[in-house]
Amino acid sequence: RDVTGVQTCALPISMTTTDKQSLLKKFGYRLGQLRVRQEMSVRFLAGMSRIDPSDIHKYEKGKVCPSLITIFTLAKALEVEPHQLLIFENPQAYKHINRSRQKNS
Repeated sequence: RDVTGVQTCALPISMTTTDKQSLLKKFGYRLGQLRVRQEMSVRFLAGMSRIDPSDIHKYEKGKVCPSLITIFTLAKALEVEPHQLLIFENPQAYKHINRSRQKNS
C-alpha cells in the first residue's frame, strides 16, 4: 500500500524479474495491437481515456505496470472488454503488420 492506503500495482513476488518484464512487454504489445486495429494514434487514445500520452507510450513499451483501473479505462476507450487486453499472442507473428503499416503512414 502507498502512503494514501491505496493498493499499489505489484506483480507476484514469486515471478522473476525477467518474467515480470516479459509480462509487461506482452501487455504493452497487446495494447498497441488493439490501438492500431482501432486505427487510433497514441494521442487519440490518450484523449479518449484521459491518460497522458507519455504514460500510454510507457505501457506499450512495457516500462510501467498499469493499474487495474487503468486497464479498464483503456479497454473502455478501445471499445473492448478488459480481458482482451490480457490475451497475449506471439508478437513475432505480427511484426510484419506493424512494419507495413509504418511504411503506409
